[in-house]
Amino acid sequence: MIAQRKAARRSKQKSAAQHTYDTVSYVLDDRGKHEGRIARVWKSDAFLIARPDPKLTMAEMLDITRINKRCRNPIVHYVLSWSKEEHPTPEQKENAIRRIVHDLDCDELAWLAVEHSGTSHEHVHLVINRVHPLEARLKRFDWDIKKVTKAVAQLNAEMGWKQMPGGPYDVVNGEVRPAQRS
Repeated sequence: MIAQRKAARRSKQKSAAQHTYDTVSYVLDDRGKHEGRIARVWKSDAFLIARPDPKLTMAEMLDITRINKRCRNPIVHYVLSWSKEEHPTPEQKENAIRRIVHDLDCDELAWLAVEHSGTSHEHVHLVINRVHPLEARLKRFDWDIKKVTKAVAQLNAEMGWKQMPGGPYDVVNGEVRPAQRS
């Protein structure tokens, strides 16, 4: 498995709420050329409504975004991808999602994970709202890709998935260490 942080594509004219709407709409889009691509949806416990209803999920994400008026980039978008040979179970995918959310210290934040099917490889989009739903404070994502990469290395070792060649971490005797490059 690998994880990528998607760059925030927002212009100065686009509001934080519009940025949230665009990203969550893409992830939850199941119409037209994307019909039937959503295989599974996971949501954090920060959402008031547990059902994975796309319209309610969108409304809640936007409401949480609007709590913090000063935030210009309220969400972070990751894609977790497995190689063509790897076919993790739904439980393994959920475990990977929750581990990454935990390692980023985002357990209390609203997040949404959507598995897309119909592609050459299995992948899950993880969208985390940086605005705390109760306190309105903003979560900073300093060194987040380092934390995610380390979590991915640990998960790959535990689940028997392929390690990223040339990645920043090696697994030696079940322990994740910074890679030694010559």
